Amino acid sequence: IVDNFSDEANKDSQGRIAQANFNVGQMLFDGYGVEQDQDEAITYYYQSAELLNPNANYVMGAIIRRSGDQETSHQFFLRGAKLGNLNSQYNVSADFFNGDAVPKDLEQAFYWALIAERQGDTEISQLLEEIQNDGLVMISVCQPPAYVRSFGGARKTSSPESTEKHEDPKD
Repeated sequence: IVDNFSDEANKDSQGRIAQANFNVGQMLFDGYGVEQDQDEAITYYYQSAELLNPNANYVMGAIIRRSGDQETSHQFFLRGAKLGNLNSQYNVSADFFNGDAVPKDLEQAFYWALIAERQGDTEISQLLEEIQNDGLVMISVCQPPAYVRSFGGARKTSSPESTEKHEDPKD
């Protein structure tokens, strides 16, 4: 029992540190209450992302995407998607659909879009339609992969104050 409590306390502490780093990153990025320093903000976002903050992984993916590094941005989006961030799920789906950073894979695009839809993403329907119109006839959705099923009742981790829907952070 003590070991389980200790593990849970460590996870909770790590989550709080990750969120604190993310919050400091936002303040520095926007210059909210402090002198704006986007380079320093990225350091805090990165630390938060490494501590598995879903929103920080999305923000790092968006920042890196703007620099032109598709592969690294996809890795941050993928980790954020697996952690439940809707914006990351959308971007992973779009990457697979467009063949950005990864080989084009309509099945992966469809499944990541389906995950986002199951979590309540109301803007994903257009991408789902494009995926189906691009030649995806029918995937066996009767038995989707485990990662799709695991998001069936997952809670949303994007918050209005963290980032705008499917957009890069402010410059």
